Amino acid sequence: MLSSAGIAVATIVYLLIPGDAFAMMLAISMFGALFTWFMIFVTHIWFRRKISADGENLGYQIRGSRIGAVLGALLMIAIMVSTLFTEQFRATLIFGLPCLVLTWIAYLVLQKRRRAAVPVSV
Repeated sequence: MLSSAGIAVATIVYLLIPGDAFAMMLAISMFGALFTWFMIFVTHIWFRRKISADGENLGYQIRGSRIGAVLGALLMIAIMVSTLFTEQFRATLIFGLPCLVLTWIAYLVLQKRRRAAVPVSV
């Protein structure tokens, strides 16, 4: 159903603005890739921090991995912000951030419903 909805949206966008439809759809989908890589870098940073705090050792070290993860996350933010300054890719953040917020709200609502549905045993 979600894929069908995406195709319907793409068709409507093409009918409304046929000359810019491809660039707009590319810009919107680009947010997903950029945000995914940003979260990979952030997760790596938190993982390493947690491992260090617990006093664990992974048994292998990659030189510069921590600074690389921080730089990678910063670069992803920079790329996302830079899309605001280009006419073709401005839609990346304009549509991506509200979609992210709506997804987060839906997650919170579903979690609240799941917690309410689970009976508390004593």
